[in-house]
Amino acid sequence: MGRKSLIPIMVVWFIFASCSYQQQDLKQARDTDAIKTIQTYKQKTIDELGPFRFDERKYIYETLDELANQLRASRKYTVLLRKETKTIDLFPILELIDRDGDGKADNFVYLPKGGEMPKGYPFRSSQEFGFIFDLNKDGKIDYIVFNQGLAMTKDMKPYWSKYHWIDSNYDGKIDIIVIPTIDLDGDKFPDEGVTGWVYDTDFDGEVDKAENLGKNFQKSIEKTEVGFTIKGWTREVKVEKDFSSFTNKVLSDINSMYPYKEN
Repeated sequence: MGRKSLIPIMVVWFIFASCSYQQQDLKQARDTDAIKTIQTYKQKTIDELGPFRFDERKYIYETLDELANQLRASRKYTVLLRKETKTIDLFPILELIDRDGDGKADNFVYLPKGGEMPKGYPFRSSQEFGFIFDLNKDGKIDYIVFNQGLAMTKDMKPYWSKYHWIDSNYDGKIDIIVIPTIDLDGDKFPDEGVTGWVYDTDFDGEVDKAENLGKNFQKSIEKTEVGFTIKGWTREVKVEKDFSSFTNKVLSDINSMYPYKEN
């Protein structure tokens, strides 16, 4: 094959390569713009919310639930720090992750040692993950949005459901837990907009109050000999005195690594 016959091939290759690089540059630009949008949205949201306020708990819950959705949708992420923990036996490796490119951790995940899922585990990747926020900006996490999994609306549409764990007095311990999938009408589907709230109002480590919050109602849950019963969509949950042992361990794990500072 002579030089003249190679010229058309080289021209075609150059055009193809140029288009590929242009598409790659366009994708990177779009990703960068998306990251900046999420970063701005997160900062604005945290600034607007400020420290946790009990009388605005439902609004704060709904706002951070949506912010977690936005962060999870981010295509880019950076692992900031890894640490071995003892909180979840099959998932001892905790990673703190930056999802919006601001250099601060806003996501965490517990992973198995070695990176492979334990035998018999039903998911390709760990479901032990969540998103973290420092509402009062004291350098420690005080609000965790933790993965519950997929839930189903009454018209059979799947959606991502999340627990919320709150350290409302900033003492490093969870004193409010929000359960998102409540079924009060007994049809085996979550009631839209209804959540179950469990409280340790005197911060002594024991649950002493619970209620259901809906769009237009607030209803206390009666305490019985076995504690409080939360009517979840798949089963009833018995909430006993020591309700925050696991959540406190997760919060302690995260705060032992937070805030991340680059060396």
